[in-house]
Amino acid sequence: MKLLTTLLLFSSTIIHAKEIAHYRFAVRDNTNQELILMEVSVDDQKELIVKSKIYESSEQGPIFFPTEIREEMTVKKELNQFSFDAIFYKVKNLANTAIEISEHQIVCAMMPGPTASNDHLSVLRDWSWDAQDFLGSLELVSGPQGCWVSRKVQPKEQWAKQQALNLKEIIRVLALDTLE
Repeated sequence: MKLLTTLLLFSSTIIHAKEIAHYRFAVRDNTNQELILMEVSVDDQKELIVKSKIYESSEQGPIFFPTEIREEMTVKKELNQFSFDAIFYKVKNLANTAIEISEHQIVCAMMPGPTASNDHLSVLRDWSWDAQDFLGSLELVSGPQGCWVSRKVQPKEQWAKQQALNLKEIIRVLALDTLE
């Protein structure tokens, strides 16, 4: 009985982290002829989780195409308060903004490389000022924007588009810093 009580008390005190932002992107390493595909999550417990796959690449003109996975790794890093606050502020700004989805039947005849086609930012939606919490789920708020994209997702307002770009840049820099 004591064991059961202890387990119940312990499980009730465990804090479950909630993912507030998720960003998928790719970068090209010209020095090592590699393509790095990264999936980055930020949770409400100030943890940055970076899952990366490093591919050997074959160069075909200006585009690197992944051939085989050279290395996979997952790195977790606790964010300092300043970095977390910068991310959290931008996520809250994007949580209630209107999202514009445009469908295009005609797209340009261009074959984008992995760095151009991997640019997907999702954030928790429906921030409640009363509850001081997100009531919605993760939702794509900004995706690739090239002429080859048949379904574009982005914030409707210009200021929100800028917030999304800034959030992508913050997460990208923090994630790339974990690879060093």
